[in-house]
Amino acid sequence: QTDIAAINFTAGTSGASKGVIFTHGTLGNSAQGAIFLGGVDSRARNLSLVGMFHSGGIHDSIRMVLAGGTIIWSDGWDVDRVVRLFRDHKPNWMYWIVPTMMRDLMRHPSWASLDLDGLKTHVAGEVVPPDVEAALREKGAIVGSVYGLTEAMPVCVTSSSIYYRDEANVPRGSSGRPNRHFCEVELQDPFTGEVLVGGNVEGEVCIRGDVITPGYYNDPQRTADTFDANGFLHTRDLAYRDANGWYYVRGRTDDMIMTGAEKLSLLEIDDILRSHPDVADAACVGVAHERFGEVAATFVVLKRVLGEEEAKALL
Repeated sequence: QTDIAAINFTAGTSGASKGVIFTHGTLGNSAQGAIFLGGVDSRARNLSLVGMFHSGGIHDSIRMVLAGGTIIWSDGWDVDRVVRLFRDHKPNWMYWIVPTMMRDLMRHPSWASLDLDGLKTHVAGEVVPPDVEAALREKGAIVGSVYGLTEAMPVCVTSSSIYYRDEANVPRGSSGRPNRHFCEVELQDPFTGEVLVGGNVEGEVCIRGDVITPGYYNDPQRTADTFDANGFLHTRDLAYRDANGWYYVRGRTDDMIMTGAEKLSLLEIDDILRSHPDVADAACVGVAHERFGEVAATFVVLKRVLGEEEAKALL
C-alpha cells in the first residue's frame, strides 16, 4: 500500500518540477473509485488522449487494467489521428478530454460527421466552457465534469457519477461536489488558514484522504510546505462554493496559470525575460485565449529602443 508505484513530475509554483509520489495504495484507491463512479467495465474501449508522462495516462492505464477494458492510445495529441481512431475503433469511453482538444475537434472538417453517440467522457483541465459541453451533448455524448490535480491521482476531488447519471444535475460551470469515496475537502482562507463553512464562500481547496500523495520525491521541504498540521494538502487552487454545496474552481493563490490544461509558471517567464541584456524588467499576466483557455501576456520594460527584428527575438 505504501510502496512507490510511480513518480510523476509536474510543475511547481516556481516553475521547478516536483516528483509527485504515487503509491500502490493511493493510485489503486483512485482507480477503483473512478471505475465505480463512472461504471467502467470490461466493455469499455477507452480512448486515452494523454501519454504515460502525464498523471492522466497513468490513471487511464491502471483503471483499464483493473476493469478488464481496452485502452486505445492516441500517441500524443494529433486531431487528424484522433478522428481516425474514432472512426476505426469506435471508443465508448474517453475518460477525459481537455477543452483545448475539444476546440480542435470542433474545428475539424470531420466534426459534423463524427459519431459520438453514447460516448462517456469528462471535461477536465480547466473550467468547462458552455459551448464545449453543449457540442458534446448535442452529439449524444454523456458529459461529466471533474476537478483534481496530480497530487490527487489525478482528478479525484470533485466529480459527479456518470454511472448514476448524476452529471445531469451539475450546474453549468461547476466541477461538482466533493466525492467522499475519494477525499475530504475543505475551503480555507488563503491568508488566515481559517476553515470556511457554509455556502457563498471562496477559498483555497485543501484535501486529504486515501487518494492523496504522501509527498514529493526526495523533497521533504516542499512536502512540509504543502501539507498543514491537520494533514490537508494545499492545492493553491481557489474555488467558490455556493449555497447548495456546488464547487466552482476559479483562479490560483500563486503565479501559475492553466494553459491547455498544463500548468505554466508566470514567474519563470519573468525570470527568462529579465535575463535578456536589453530587458530592464518584465511581468506576466494570464489572458483569455480561444484555443488554450488562458495564455501568458507579457509587459516588458526595455533598456533601449529595439529594432523590429531585435524585438521579435523576445517573442
